[in-house]
Order: sequence, then structure tokens, then C-alpha cells
Amino acid sequence: MKEVKAKLRREWKTIKELGGWLYRVWKELKQIWKDQGFKSTSVKLKTTEHEIEGGKKELNFHLYHEAPDTKKGTSNLPRGERGRRTNIKGLKA
Repeated sequence: MKEVKAKLRREWKTIKELGGWLYRVWKELKQIWKDQGFKSTSVKLKTTEHEIEGGKKELNFHLYHEAPDTKKGTSNLPRGERGRRTNIKGLKA
């Protein structure tokens, strides 16, 4: 049983380290996009912080793809996305 608990602790530590790495890389990417003048991206990363035993905190990551906003039609979509949609409409099954 001790071996199982030790392995679980090691795996939990690895997961936390990878989560921290993911978050740092994401923040770096956001800064690069900002520096290069990107207004938005369709990939979103949201984090929620939870308090766990002993007052420790952990982050939960929610990485997802968000479809472009089409409430105003396609005029606010990037040119590449408009072209992609036009090409799809032109396909015949």
C-alpha cells in the first residue's frame, strides 16, 4: 500500500508540474500574440483556482476551441475563415 501511495504522490506531482508548465507557456503565447498585434484567437484557456486540504490551492485548466462569433454575420470573421466558409458552401455532395 505504501508503494501505491508513493507512486500516486509522484504522479500527482508530475501532473501539477505539467499544469504549471502549460499555464506558463500559454501566458507566453498570449504575450507573443499581443506583441504581434493579434486581436483574438479561437482557442481559450480558462483556469479556476480551488482550495484543497491544508489550505493549499490548485488550478484546474479548461482548454477549448471557441467558434468565431457569427452573431453579426460573417463580416467580423477573419478573411481566411470567410474564404473557408465560402469554399465549403461551394462543395457539392
